[in-house]
Amino acid sequence: MNVYINKDLCLVFICRHESCAWFDSLVLVSDGGWTIELFAVVLNRSSVSPGIYFESCHDMIVHGSYLLKPKQSHLSLSFSKVVDCLNEHLASLKDTCNLKMQAYPSPADQLRTLLAQDACRLMPCCFDALSARLVEQAGFHLSFMSGFSVAAARSALPDTGLLTVTEMLDQGRSICEAVRIPVIGDGDTGHGNEANVRRTVQQFANAGFAGIMLEDQVAPKRCGHTGVKDVVNRELALARIKAAVEARSQGADLVIVARTDARSALAVTDGDQAALDEAIWRLKAFADLGADVLFLEAPRSEVEMRRFCVEVPGWRMANLLEGGITPLLPPDALAAMGFKLLAYPLTLLSSAAFAMREALAALAVGRTPERMLSFSELRSLVGFEDYDALCD
Repeated sequence: MNVYINKDLCLVFICRHESCAWFDSLVLVSDGGWTIELFAVVLNRSSVSPGIYFESCHDMIVHGSYLLKPKQSHLSLSFSKVVDCLNEHLASLKDTCNLKMQAYPSPADQLRTLLAQDACRLMPCCFDALSARLVEQAGFHLSFMSGFSVAAARSALPDTGLLTVTEMLDQGRSICEAVRIPVIGDGDTGHGNEANVRRTVQQFANAGFAGIMLEDQVAPKRCGHTGVKDVVNRELALARIKAAVEARSQGADLVIVARTDARSALAVTDGDQAALDEAIWRLKAFADLGADVLFLEAPRSEVEMRRFCVEVPGWRMANLLEGGITPLLPPDALAAMGFKLLAYPLTLLSSAAFAMREALAALAVGRTPERMLSFSELRSLVGFEDYDALCD
């Protein structure tokens, strides 16, 4: 029996029955007073993410032998009654599990642990819950919700700032609920002024993200490899990151990834060297403000990438887009330069689109595609076995 305490002061009791593939959880959610809601939750996943309240999940909620659908019924009890129920439940489990108390790491803490390790992490970028789960099952330690990929997969739109923050958060919640690995979200420009940036950061933390990326483009922004037109001035760029850091200090527990597009935006008017100089200045200033990860978008050469790693302190990220502007160097070479995170923003989306085109071409001539998951593999991917184990 594990007792976890998350940073929202909610107690989460998780009991794993070794002979089964399910978890029985008791969750105490305080409303700020003395009334506490008690939920007993049967999960079809193998972990609980702090900050994601169970009435917003797709799991079935049970109390005793009564099966309730999420959001249909909550059991409000006095504090003493809750304690009595918990003691009764714990007593019934004493022969099958051991009781211990530990702090449940937040997604951001999980990401910080990875970043603190002596390793360069490959980060395939996801665009929905299924692609995120595939990343996790492939053994990768983290993922990134790509704004380009979400715009394409969710709405068949270009990455030009057309999706709202509400749409990005909706996509992000489903992604974060589907996996245990930490996920960084694309926060674009922060969706407004400093007040908007603070709220965006808070909302991304509430959605279950481990980190958020913020950039200095003028809104509406666009993909950094498609001809960035302009960035905001230094004052506004620094104000965005400062607002994010302030939101973090006020409880929005996220790793902040600070990005600049100055290398592309200023090259036409100021020249390549001056544009790179400005980009480096901004990244160093972002680091001084408290950004955790620094991201130079679209460097043109290995020389520029090396200069970034030499001059900018902290953890550094490279964005490796097939067919894009940045040189596609091997991971070992990038790790040796000093990069900590290697993002592959469109690899999964482009591969999926290619596979679907191939499948459609096969169907058009009257045959089914040869390269595809078997039906049993697909059932396993989406969790049919776990679901059936719960219901049998």
